[in-house]
Amino acid sequence: MIFRFDRFELDSARYELRREGQALALEPKVLDLLLHLVRQRERLVTKEELLREVWPGVHVTESVLTRAVSLARAALGDSAAEPRVIETVPGRGYRWKALVEPVERPAETSVAPRPPADLSPARRSVVRRTALALGGAVLALGLVLALAWPRPLGLLLALTGTALPPPAPAPPREPSVVVLPFRDLSPVAGRAYLADAITEDLTSALGRFPGLFVIARSSAYTYAGRSVPMEEIGRELGVRYAIEGSLRAHGDELVVTSQLVDAESGVQVWGERFELGLDRADTVQGQLAEQIVDVLGVRIAEAELERLRDRPTEDFGAYELFVQARADFFAYTRESHARAGRLLERALELDPDYPHAVTYRSALELAPYFLGWDVAQERIPKARALALRALELDPFAPLPHTTLAMANIAEGRAREAVEEVRQAVELGPSSDVCFGVQAAALAYAGRPLEAIRSLDRALRLNPRHPELYWLMAGLLQAEAGRRELGLALLERVREANPEMVPPRLALISLYVEDGEQARAQTLGREVLAVNPALDADLALRIFPFARPGSAGETRALAAFRAAGLR
Repeated sequence: MIFRFDRFELDSARYELRREGQALALEPKVLDLLLHLVRQRERLVTKEELLREVWPGVHVTESVLTRAVSLARAALGDSAAEPRVIETVPGRGYRWKALVEPVERPAETSVAPRPPADLSPARRSVVRRTALALGGAVLALGLVLALAWPRPLGLLLALTGTALPPPAPAPPREPSVVVLPFRDLSPVAGRAYLADAITEDLTSALGRFPGLFVIARSSAYTYAGRSVPMEEIGRELGVRYAIEGSLRAHGDELVVTSQLVDAESGVQVWGERFELGLDRADTVQGQLAEQIVDVLGVRIAEAELERLRDRPTEDFGAYELFVQARADFFAYTRESHARAGRLLERALELDPDYPHAVTYRSALELAPYFLGWDVAQERIPKARALALRALELDPFAPLPHTTLAMANIAEGRAREAVEEVRQAVELGPSSDVCFGVQAAALAYAGRPLEAIRSLDRALRLNPRHPELYWLMAGLLQAEAGRRELGLALLERVREANPEMVPPRLALISLYVEDGEQARAQTLGREVLAVNPALDADLALRIFPFARPGSAGETRALAAFRAAGLR
């Protein structure tokens, strides 16, 4: 059957959507969604029905459906605000709006498929031996892990990763790059935040391409204000290329220069100069990223180019407020988060549909919960609603999925958390945040082997991360039997941030287990100084790896009470 509407044809037999006769590239599930909606065009289709019919037998979250609808609308040139084809019925589901002309396809001559050729006896023997060898290897690994249980993490670390960044990592096979902090050369002070914004935005833009390996911003910033040879930077971070640049703002004009440098030789490979109005500073990273991926020979689809060229907001004032809020967010203190919240509220007043601002507003709603400052249950649905809204505005954004994953962890929904971070790492293949949250979700789901791999990837992308990954690395090292190393890593996080509760909870659990009650009680007092309302049951909600009903949960609860959290 062919369903004709407007300039489009939806062909169920050929499984394609055509616009004016030209087939459009769409994900299979987006086509399934369109086919189900057009077949049920006489009635409202609920979200539950779509999840059941489009993803049969597979548990997926509502954000997956939201993204599929957004992709379908993008292909049809439709919008949620003024729908011509797919109408949203708030709180219920979706309704097909366009007039449809169903047309039967003409009969086609089919060709019977050729039966598979029989394998020769020699070939069958090779296949059998290969299968037996692989099966034996898997069985041997299973036996070794079984013998090492219940504390196999030391062996898992040896087999699959280290949960620590390598001291001098080798560059990966794909093109690898670090965006070094852009320098502000403006004659008047007060524009340094724009240099930071370009650095951050360019890192994020490049990090979305699966053919690139991009070092995280926080590791790149360890070189800010330092004179370090390019060859040394490349060796320390394990990258082949580095991007450096500067900006100069004068009045309403902005000049941005950038160079791509071969980190092995220090030779400039490419350079460019951009002159533009100050109110278009947020477009520079797209122009830079487009030229850099071309120089590096990375294949990029036209749709990706269009996303690079899109401006997430037309309001430069909203953009300025957002980039300042983003910097405050990553300071991870109550004061900086309160300031970020005020800045984001002002940005959203100027542009309520600014996807980046909505994304960070959702993360800011949930961060105090997991940092132990405000473990209020009502924060979770608020964060979830904002993250879903962010995905409606930008279905290709990876970070809203990490917020949804953490919301699922807070609600004890491990499987849903793992699914959300799977989507996050697909959309952000060079995002250390996505891999870090994936490690947390997998650990919470009781899958330590995969958690270690994800953590290793996060640490490789961000080898100089100051705090959060050391928390998880410390727990894994302690669980693996490397007690001193684990405690040292956790103490490092504790010293770096006096307001962060989770590392103190982790240390309490370890010190009580070691019989060091005095140290545990000191940490308990530190926790109560940050949040006097935090009792043992509330602390359990945010304690890493304490899955409901597990032996770890029982031990942690007893440890928190022994430390004075009643």
